[in-house]
Amino acid sequence: MVRHATFPLFTFGPAAVVLASLGADASRAELPGWDTFALGGALIVGTYVALAVLERAFPHRPAWNQSQDDVRADVAYFVLVGPASAIAGGVLAALAGSALHATLPEAVQPTLWPRHWPAWTQVLLACGIAELGHYAAHRLGHEWPLLWRLHAIHHSAKRLYWLNATRFHPLDLAVLAFLQALPLEVLGIPPGIFVAYFVASSCYGQLQHCNIDLDARAYAWFFATPELHRWHHSTDPAEGDSNYGAILIGWDVLFRTRFWPGRPIDAPVGIGSLPRFPTGLLAQLRAPFRWRAVEREAGPDATP
Repeated sequence: MVRHATFPLFTFGPAAVVLASLGADASRAELPGWDTFALGGALIVGTYVALAVLERAFPHRPAWNQSQDDVRADVAYFVLVGPASAIAGGVLAALAGSALHATLPEAVQPTLWPRHWPAWTQVLLACGIAELGHYAAHRLGHEWPLLWRLHAIHHSAKRLYWLNATRFHPLDLAVLAFLQALPLEVLGIPPGIFVAYFVASSCYGQLQHCNIDLDARAYAWFFATPELHRWHHSTDPAEGDSNYGAILIGWDVLFRTRFWPGRPIDAPVGIGSLPRFPTGLLAQLRAPFRWRAVEREAGPDATP
């Protein structure tokens, strides 16, 4: 039951609960009440706790439940760096969206978002639109050397578990959050739909990185499942430069970057060219700005 129920439960459940609590108000232009935000926060926290417990009881790789001198840094990313960076990117997107709205004729603005659609299809639409910005930024983070310096922090993890889903340099995560939220703000997504999308996205990131023995193969042509995402963390760039989706895998399918060799990854994860990447928080935050030194110190031939 755990293998087959974990993925659909935590993929669809949180957003469904939010939409059920909003009812007919999900597509209204008014901001939801504080009870909706409290419910969303409780769902996110509950998801994280449940995933952490399931990892211990049903691990995909038991070795990934052992610390790799990474817990302290991952906790700091999770509690401080990640939320601050995501909020900064979201606020900038809201400001940019408001500025753009001010230039549009008032009669045009209400027609930009299909509020008459069923609420669940609006959430799916939000995922698809936000994913395009994420896909572009994520792929460039792998293909442009300067952006890779920032994104490498996320790939420096030598194991995948729920807590390292937020291991991102603040500049990298702020850009991702900005490009995901901006088109939604410009199109005028209803606040209730955005809350449901945000809760789903916040839960899915940890699910995608979880160390749980689950089976999501039935969803792997639609969603960026944990099985697909583990290949994205391969030490071999020929395998890892793929599966860029945060929630959906559709843009990877369209642009031919979906990678699935028909079996789970059984090799180490991390950065093959930088196996000694810094493990401390401050050292990681400084790494993009002293990259040449990091390459000398963290390369495979570096002295321990």
